[in-house]
Amino acid sequence: MSIRQFCDSAKNQLEKCNDFESKRKFLTDHIEKVVYQNYKATIIGSVPIRSSAYEEIDLPNDESKIPFRIEGEIDTSLLHRGPRQKFAEDGRLKKYGSGKCGIEKIPCKHIRLL
Repeated sequence: MSIRQFCDSAKNQLEKCNDFESKRKFLTDHIEKVVYQNYKATIIGSVPIRSSAYEEIDLPNDESKIPFRIEGEIDTSLLHRGPRQKFAEDGRLKKYGSGKCGIEKIPCKHIRLL
């Protein structure tokens, strides 16, 4: 199987995957490891390949695979893009004076540096 044939068949298989489990099975067949490090992601896997020149030689499965490595970076501007989840205000903050609710602002004329 050439790389072009593999890509075409993989595309068709992925399009046929309708649910989470079938997509998961498809990805685990080809992806060996995913590495995350400081907003950088690396996908490591292999693609089964058989060249017509080597068809008469029986190679073990590990030798008939071409490894691949895809490196990318997570765009941090997209992480906090959506609307934030709002929670109901807790009355304890005002009652016990924690946070900025119980602090009065001191006028600048009363502040002096030593």
